[in-house]
Amino acid sequence: HGTDTMAYSASMLSFMLKNLKNR
Repeated sequence: HGTDTMAYSASMLSFMLKNLKNR
């Protein structure tokens, strides 16, 4: 439960960071 949420948040953060760098 908690680990799944953290993993999901981490993946979303990394995805957003990649998009920002691509700009």
